[in-house]
Amino acid sequence: MPETGSLEGFPPEAVTYIKDLRNEAAQYRTERNEVRAKYEEAGSLLKDANTKLTELGSLQETHEKTLTENASLADKFNRLSVAAKFGIADHADRLKGATVEELETDAKTLADTFGKQGPPRLGKDPAAGQDSNGPKIDPVIEAFKRAGVL
Repeated sequence: MPETGSLEGFPPEAVTYIKDLRNEAAQYRTERNEVRAKYEEAGSLLKDANTKLTELGSLQETHEKTLTENASLADKFNRLSVAAKFGIADHADRLKGATVEELETDAKTLADTFGKQGPPRLGKDPAAGQDSNGPKIDPVIEAFKRAGVL
C-alpha cells in the first residue's frame, strides 16, 4: 500500500469499496459538524434564556415591590382623605379599618371624641383687601407711633 494515500495498484473493487468508505466517513463528519453547530447554537440560546429569566425575576421583584408601595400609599391616602373629611387630619394614623367605609366609621367616632378640629386658621393680610383673623391693631404701626415717627 502506498504511503501517499493514492489508490493506485489496488484492485478496482477495493478502490470502489475504499471510495464508498471515504464518502460515508465524509457524510458522518458533515453530520457531526451540523450537530456540533446546533449544540453550540443551543448553548447560546440557553445562555440568552437564562439571562432573560434573571431579568424577568428582577422585574417581577420590582413589580411586587411597586404593588406593595402602591397599596401602602393608597391606604395612607384613604386615611388622610377620610381624616380631613371629618376634620381630624392630625389623627389620620389612629384610624382603623381596611376599607374606606370602615375608616369613615372610625373617623366619625374619633371626630366625636376629639371634636371637629379642622385646619388651623391663618389670618389674612388686610393690605390685600381681605379680612384678618389676626389682631385688629398692627403692632408695627403702633411701634412707629410710640417712637414718634408717625
